[in-house]
Amino acid sequence: MRAARAVINLAALCHNLRCVREAAPKSRILAIIKANGYGHGLTAVAQAMDEADGFGVACMEEALVLRAAGTDKLIVSLQGFKDKQELAEAAAQHVDLALHDNYQLEMLASARLMRPVNIWLKVDTGMARLGFAPERAASVYRALRELPQVAAIPVLMTHLACADDRGGMFTQR
Repeated sequence: MRAARAVINLAALCHNLRCVREAAPKSRILAIIKANGYGHGLTAVAQAMDEADGFGVACMEEALVLRAAGTDKLIVSLQGFKDKQELAEAAAQHVDLALHDNYQLEMLASARLMRPVNIWLKVDTGMARLGFAPERAASVYRALRELPQVAAIPVLMTHLACADDRGGMFTQR
């Protein structure tokens, strides 16, 4: 067997970003570069895609790498935070956090932070991996709105299970 090999063309990534911008000119673009730029160098990909409005990373460790490299754009940790230390680091480094589980909500509610954090509330719309069930999302959203640890109105987010099937009943629902 031959080893798999990927060659990344940073110019092609930038071209793709421009195509997305042209297709959705009034939208902000969060370039998802998690897992070390999908194995191709987190900082190199972020620097090349500087025209993005922000970056989505897998975890706080990656967010901190980008901040250390000088990225001052919006960064969203898609896993959110796993403990109080990561929550404190997010507040200190201005990293937005996905919130997808009760333990995170409880930890956030009891935290003493140097500044409030921005929260992206993840709703499980069928991936069955992370997120609050749709019937629970409204109550979690209301709870977040009441917390002084939350800086702004929470952003709603999801990961569509069948996004390629635009006309499918599951995606429409």
